[in-house]
Amino acid sequence: MAATDADACEWTAQVLSADSGAYRWPYGARALTAERKRVQEIESLRWRFTYGYHRGGGHDVRPNLFTFPMSFDEAFVHSDAERIAMMDRVRAYYNFNWKRDATTDAHPRLGNQFTAGEQEHFKQQFRALKNVADQLFAKHIDDVLLLQGLTEELMPETLELAKRCTSSAELLRCMLNGKA
Repeated sequence: MAATDADACEWTAQVLSADSGAYRWPYGARALTAERKRVQEIESLRWRFTYGYHRGGGHDVRPNLFTFPMSFDEAFVHSDAERIAMMDRVRAYYNFNWKRDATTDAHPRLGNQFTAGEQEHFKQQFRALKNVADQLFAKHIDDVLLLQGLTEELMPETLELAKRCTSSAELLRCMLNGKA
């Protein structure tokens, strides 16, 4: 008997409940839907920090430049102090990592000798990447403030549940078990 694509994949059971404990949600289903959307927006912003914005068209297989590592827990910005600390990390990443990434992307053989024409081409590429980095830096700084605003809008029950979860998917799944 020939193996099928279905045989090649392991079919795992979908479980709503998790070991994160009960989620008290006395605000109703409509409020729960809005709360879950806020959590999804936080995860969407975290994704852009971690994996970058899509660059180029179609078949661009180069890794995204100008990314910033952010864990699930860090995406919940609870205070002005956490926001300022996160903005400082974004600045540090910009000042070191992004310049290095742009230099490597603009001219991968930077250590080698190259002609004046290649030198000018490298400078043009680097300036273009610097402009992109500046724009993304400004977006990321704004996004840190947005993360704080979204976190402040979350109900205390959700913030407590988020502390017991390890991912956005787990948090969203556990929120469906909410009851008054």
